[in-house]
Amino acid sequence: MSKKGILSIIAVLAVVSILFLFIRLFFWPQSKKPNILLITTQSLRPSHLSCYGYRRFKTGAIDNLAGEGLVFENSYCDVPVPVYGYASILSGKTGSSAISRQGDSIYLNISSKFLSEYLQESGYETVALTANPELSKAMGFGKGFNTFQNIGASLPRAGFPFASKKVTEETLENLKKFRKGKKPVFLWADYAIPRFPYIVPSYFLEAENDFAYDRQVVFLDSEISKLMAGVKKLGLDNNTIVIFTATNGEALGEHEEPTHGVFLYDATVKTPLIIRFPKDFFKGNRIKKAVSNIDITPTVLDILGIDSTEGGFDGISLLDRLEERRRGSEDVYLESLVGYYEFGWSPLVGIVSDGYKYIQAPEPELYDLAKDPHELKNIASFDEEKAEELKNKLFKYITEKRPQLLSMVDRGEDPKERAGVLKPYLLAMYFGNVNVEWLISIYRNLLAMDPDNKTFKYVLAKLFMRVNKPHLAEYYLEEITAASPDSNQAWELLGMAYAQQKEGDNAVECYEKAIAIIYDMPVSLNNLAWAYAQKGVKLEEALKYAQRANELLPNQPKMMDTLAEVYFKMGDKEEALEIIRKAASLDPQSEYLQKRLGEIEGFISS
Repeated sequence: MSKKGILSIIAVLAVVSILFLFIRLFFWPQSKKPNILLITTQSLRPSHLSCYGYRRFKTGAIDNLAGEGLVFENSYCDVPVPVYGYASILSGKTGSSAISRQGDSIYLNISSKFLSEYLQESGYETVALTANPELSKAMGFGKGFNTFQNIGASLPRAGFPFASKKVTEETLENLKKFRKGKKPVFLWADYAIPRFPYIVPSYFLEAENDFAYDRQVVFLDSEISKLMAGVKKLGLDNNTIVIFTATNGEALGEHEEPTHGVFLYDATVKTPLIIRFPKDFFKGNRIKKAVSNIDITPTVLDILGIDSTEGGFDGISLLDRLEERRRGSEDVYLESLVGYYEFGWSPLVGIVSDGYKYIQAPEPELYDLAKDPHELKNIASFDEEKAEELKNKLFKYITEKRPQLLSMVDRGEDPKERAGVLKPYLLAMYFGNVNVEWLISIYRNLLAMDPDNKTFKYVLAKLFMRVNKPHLAEYYLEEITAASPDSNQAWELLGMAYAQQKEGDNAVECYEKAIAIIYDMPVSLNNLAWAYAQKGVKLEEALKYAQRANELLPNQPKMMDTLAEVYFKMGDKEEALEIIRKAASLDPQSEYLQKRLGEIEGFISS
């Protein structure tokens, strides 16, 4: 039989398998609908997993998932930043469409409907367990989840591996809890590793001599091993669809990028994607077609037969790829605005199409991914016809889906020309707590290399606040707010600098400007409430601000102290006493809180 004939038979069998799977799921009673276990990681390069060809060690648990399921060899994230990746995976829309930006802050677009909401409406119990402290209900990530638990929120940066261990334990506890219920379960287990500086617990002895990044990958694999063993022990492996993916990749120094976020090279935008179906559907199949993380939500809804016509997804069901229900070029859109917003550099947008990648930058880039997988040779000037073809495709997509970028593209310096500042910036950011003066010298040197860089000025201002030099912080912050008046974080810090210098009226004006840009800034709300209370003015507003600050950051003694002060000034001494007692119990070593408690108790008893 000819090769073409064999391929045709394989294609027919794939279609039949998909149709059979769809019919089986669609006609099952609600109590027998499959559970969905979505496992997310971040900064995980598929090229460092043995099921994707890595040779230094075996990632056995992830390999087992790959062997039992469907492996997508060319899966991409649309934006190589974790919080955007989560939004893309859960919404089926590009991360920059699912997330909105106001000032320096980002939050979920309320109109973006999550996979959890669709499944909740379809009778699923929905649970989210995340090790990433940046994800919160306040940001909108709790949408559609009956249970949302941020395990990593209370841990320091070095605690991520411990949070990941807890994710495994809590996932199995929740699956055990709901396994005999009337509802199927959608459980999102987010491990949030690998994560620079790639720490692992001291008890973890595997791969001790390997590169730190690889050690954390092995640690992640060990947790996946425990998780999948637990799923099997609970008897859920034959009634659970498992999806394993990552929000983004990791550069590890390629193209002078130490981690991720700025560039659109495969090191940071390629991600693993494995789907393991019940009953060994597609066992061991590997798909070479380019796909995106925005395809995951439409795929799950397609498999379950859930109507998603209202979704307005940017992604398509991966069954479309397999069944060829939708023909045409396999194009994947890429975008990065980190350099633009954080450093003032040009945005980067790109497209992967028919084995090529085109990146729009002040110096455009074109790579033949088959011949040059590490993207070392820019052939844009050698193959101008292909570059123009992909540029037209890219701008057609941007015009239809992201028109706001049209005025931003090529505005600012090419990030390639400024990449040298990224490594010292990262190292200083993570290891700068040892010597603040040394850190100040590092950032002054960085600023000398990139004089208009808002981020470097902001970090210098924070450092000068730490060494009690608010007048120097004020200098940099006034430069930032003059150039970027919508920088809510700079207004907040400038208010704190003024407050340190006893310039109360200026401080109040800055806090007011910060919350006018985005209201939910707990520090600004707290400080503004305190200032009003000290002056005895606008006490109703002060109460509203202090209450909101305590909602956003509950059980924080400093926030509680402000709320108590506002109640005290409003004449509600008993409420003030109750709050300050709780604050003092949370921080019993605080002499200040003990003194405040004594003052209020004395005032009431007198």
